[in-house]
Amino acid sequence: MGSGSLPATADALPRVAWESYSRIDELARGGLGRIIRAIDKRTGRTVAIKEMLADNSDAAARFVRVARCVTGRPSSRDDPKAEGAICVETRIATIKREPRRTLCIRTTCETREVIPHRAFVCLVACARPVASPNPERDLDLESRRPVDAGVVDGAALDLLDAPSVRFTSNAPVRADASAASARIGIVGRDGRAKAVEARPPIDGCPKRWIRIEPRGWVCEVNLVASTEPPTRAARVGLDDDTQPELVGYGSVRVASAWIYDDVADADANGGHAPPGSMQVRAVGEQRIGGLRYLQLGDGSLIEPHAVAPSVPSSFHGTVVLDSKLDVAWTRRAAGVYAKPGGRATRTLPARSQVAIRESSADRRFVRIGEAEWVARAELRIPVAAEKLPPGVGESERWFDVDLDDQLLVAYEGLRPVYATLVSTGRRAHATPPALARVAVKHRTTTMINSSADESYSVADVPWSMFYEQTLALHGTYWHDAFGTVRSHGCVNLAPRDARILYDWSEPEVPPGWNAVYTTPSMGPKGSLVHIHR
Repeated sequence: MGSGSLPATADALPRVAWESYSRIDELARGGLGRIIRAIDKRTGRTVAIKEMLADNSDAAARFVRVARCVTGRPSSRDDPKAEGAICVETRIATIKREPRRTLCIRTTCETREVIPHRAFVCLVACARPVASPNPERDLDLESRRPVDAGVVDGAALDLLDAPSVRFTSNAPVRADASAASARIGIVGRDGRAKAVEARPPIDGCPKRWIRIEPRGWVCEVNLVASTEPPTRAARVGLDDDTQPELVGYGSVRVASAWIYDDVADADANGGHAPPGSMQVRAVGEQRIGGLRYLQLGDGSLIEPHAVAPSVPSSFHGTVVLDSKLDVAWTRRAAGVYAKPGGRATRTLPARSQVAIRESSADRRFVRIGEAEWVARAELRIPVAAEKLPPGVGESERWFDVDLDDQLLVAYEGLRPVYATLVSTGRRAHATPPALARVAVKHRTTTMINSSADESYSVADVPWSMFYEQTLALHGTYWHDAFGTVRSHGCVNLAPRDARILYDWSEPEVPPGWNAVYTTPSMGPKGSLVHIHR
């Protein structure tokens, strides 16, 4: 936390030390601050802590006003902004993290205290099951199942005796029963796994540590017993022909955009301009003072007219049959000739996929059909690998990325199994050659650049496979320029290709997990990524 402190107007609120809480994870973040989920060590109950990160007097004053709204202590009778906003911050943080049919749908504030010098805390409590007055549209990449009687029926069971344990929120998986142990993954909310062992509450967990299948340890505070079986795999194969449904995404029109940190900020007519280029994902709507706002994944709000909906590309690559890498794509509109060097009989659109049957004697043309020839120079043609990269096993899965022709080929040993077009970094952000392994896989992740020369934020990037700290192969919903350089350094994949290759590559992501990390002790090692010219 910063060195600043809350204004003197907060002195009437009870004070409590940071040491009274055990922090678990971050729920949301905005321009004013962030919301942290934690355990109150004095009561063992879950709380949401709002921590101020902004370091200026205006932000501090607004922070105190919201704290007083949440705790039911308005700063003055003449301040209308301090009235009628019970638990605004915590309600936003909790409801947006819960599926629309879960039991936890309301929050109440039962504590009223301030943590010196820059945070206030509010107890999160679960109300009886109720229907949300404004059910949010399900915008997750994967369909959610309703929480059913299996969770309630398992309430009396010990976690080790239940058919499975259900995760009540996203939770880290550790290599050992300690918060200091290496993180090996993240299980998503409502994921279910079999619990096989328990250890006492030590090293950063106020309850027991639970070992789950297939590997790793999680803190019991994130778990409830369930009579349902563990989450089953929903992986897609290389030949999957379904188009992913990516909804709620859009590009912010910076010139007309104004972003509000939360409901209180919008109600106070605060807000700020976007910090730079932004791709966002709407997870719901709010109506404030008769005006409609889109609610974004981090809890912030934006007016709908400021967001241009994204239309993700339907482009995709192809399975390589019988290890025969005979596929190619046109670089631009290309003529088709009845014979090499003859007159064009028709024109293929740019990025047309063709199968190469044979080459002309001078190798300047290739035949793609009966009496149909195309100039080789007009095609992007992948070249089959003749030897394995260093350290790759005979049947191991790996990626080959050609920067010159913007091509990716997925291999199992020396056998090509999938080929497609990609977009690597444009000149100012050229993708460097690499020989590295996938270290982290995220189902979705937000990518941010705050450098002085170019600032951008891209929300919920799907199916990301990081092979270096800031470089990844990942799905791309904001452009359809595959086959040309376009990115800030990453390898952009069309959504369908990204989902297929995410499931195909190593390390495998266990069912219900949102992320997986490779570690020397836990294995397996990630797929190798070979990027070259």
